[in-house]
Amino acid sequence: MSSRDRRTRMIAIGTVLLLVVGLVGALAAVVGGTDGDGGTTTGDSPVLSLSRTSNVGTLTAGSSTSWTLGAALPAGDPGDGVVVDPSASTVTEAQVRTLLDALGLDAEPRQVDGGWTARGRVHGERAAFALDETAGNVWQYARGDLADCLAVQPGASPDASTSCTTTNDATSTTKQAGPGRAALDHAAKNLFETIGVTPGKGLRAHEDGADSTVLDVPLTVEGLPVVDVALSVAVDEHGISSASGWYEPSFAPLGEYPLVTAAEGLTRLQAEPVPEIATACATGTSCPSPTPAPVTGARLAWLTSRDGDRTVLVPAWQFEADGYYGPAVVAVDAAHLG
Repeated sequence: MSSRDRRTRMIAIGTVLLLVVGLVGALAAVVGGTDGDGGTTTGDSPVLSLSRTSNVGTLTAGSSTSWTLGAALPAGDPGDGVVVDPSASTVTEAQVRTLLDALGLDAEPRQVDGGWTARGRVHGERAAFALDETAGNVWQYARGDLADCLAVQPGASPDASTSCTTTNDATSTTKQAGPGRAALDHAAKNLFETIGVTPGKGLRAHEDGADSTVLDVPLTVEGLPVVDVALSVAVDEHGISSASGWYEPSFAPLGEYPLVTAAEGLTRLQAEPVPEIATACATGTSCPSPTPAPVTGARLAWLTSRDGDRTVLVPAWQFEADGYYGPAVVAVDAAHLG
């Protein structure tokens, strides 16, 4: 895989991980009495002040500038939902060694402020690993040019940028297909067992621009999907070339809140600004106007946000559009949002 192709892979991994480790807004408690963490409360739970209220801005597919109802949404009152905090997650050295073995990295783990790191060599290439406990045991592994580009940096401030010293951007003249899904399942078998994930046969693996096959396995918490977060594994002819995910996070409730209906969630979605995707049009022709995307379903899910230095998961409505679940908005009742 060329340096540029591998850098593209790191950007894709980093985009998902940064949603988890802190570049996606802040959550604070406002108005009312003081809670045990020095925040403020209303009733038994802190009022939420979310700077990130949706994931609409992270979408890259489609060119719609609005959403329209294309099918019946779930009816009825969804009841209450809990905001959860995984920032007290920890792992032992033995657990880290087990994960490193599953990744194929024979290196000594080093405990640092906020988590663990490890560096070594695999198949003659540099390899690096990092796990951030304060983000819920979010981890990342990379081999080769990507080893200096880890998005996960234990102990780093929430707005820390990715570090990368790679300068070679030469592209490969020959594009080779990756080893395929069967080879990926074989190479990542121990990793899947260690993480406790069994990827469904219906998940579609894709090629990574050169010689890797990639599989993204959606993750769930308490039976609900986590928006934009997955166990991601890339495999080349030598084995696992890059991977990222969560490792046995421990969740504590931050507060319980009434949720809005799916119809109210759609109203919130329609009020969100949607980025207009640039379209290449032939010279002398006019580009077609963006058309509203029909929403054909909705499900409860989690959105990631922040509370100071800790990651939190907030209940959300995630909507189906263009045949896949993508856009999501916070489902907490507005009375509890500052």
